[in-house]
Parts: sequence; C-alpha cells; structure tokens
Amino acid sequence: MLYTLFDCKDSAEVLSKGYENALLLVTRTINKVIIGEIQLRDSVVSKMLRQDLNRYRNLFPHVSAALQLKEVGKSLVRGDIIQYIYTDAAHKNALHRIMPFFVNEEHDYDKEK
Repeated sequence: MLYTLFDCKDSAEVLSKGYENALLLVTRTINKVIIGEIQLRDSVVSKMLRQDLNRYRNLFPHVSAALQLKEVGKSLVRGDIIQYIYTDAAHKNALHRIMPFFVNEEHDYDKEK
C-alpha cells in the first residue's frame, strides 16, 4: 500500500492520485478477503511468546494457539513465534476463536475479523 501511495512525482500527486490508488487497493483487498480469494497463509498472525506459557493469566489469541499446539505435543518455550488464524473471533470460548496455523492444512478464516 505504501508503494502505491508514494508512487508519485510530488506531494500534491500523493494527495490526489496516490491516495486514490491506495484507497482502491485497500478496497480491492477487502473484497478479496470477504469473498475468500486470498490464501490462508496471507491471513496468518504471528506473535512471540514473551513469557513461559504457564505464566499467562489471560487467553490472548497467541496463548490460545500455543495451548492448542501444546495439546498436540509441540514443545514451546518463551521466545517462540506462534502462528495462528482467526476462525471465529466472536466465539464465547477463547480456545475456539483461533487455530494454530499449519502450512499443509486448509481451514476457513474469519473473514470479518
């Protein structure tokens, strides 16, 4: 988006042509997300575990994903990068809002989130 915004001769063109082109790019991308035209890997969120898993008191999305990974036998330590996708951000159970991302699996993502 930044390349599109600043692909201009001067600041006046950024405010007119660059802004319009960037806005069009955002609109097109939102449409692709809503109709499901983006790859699952493009909706992955990555977050670092800043402390040991047992020290977290809240089920932040990356913590929920880490707990799910731990359940399937993955060993996790502070500093690991947790990758996940939102599958149902409005679900009452925090463990069902997200899913750890596995490269070889396909799932629906929460298009609204």
